[in-house]
Amino acid sequence: MKVKALIDCVGIGYDLKKDDEANLPKELAEKLIRFGYAEEVKKSKETKVKE
Repeated sequence: MKVKALIDCVGIGYDLKKDDEANLPKELAEKLIRFGYAEEVKKSKETKVKE
């Protein structure tokens, strides 16, 4: 799961600085989100219009 760090946080399997984005295992990412350390990065479905 892709997350963006809201604060600096370090732990087993991750070392993130504020605003870093990383792909983490889903369980770990959900814990960081639950504690307010990170937020999920959602893929936007933007369509480009060719002119």
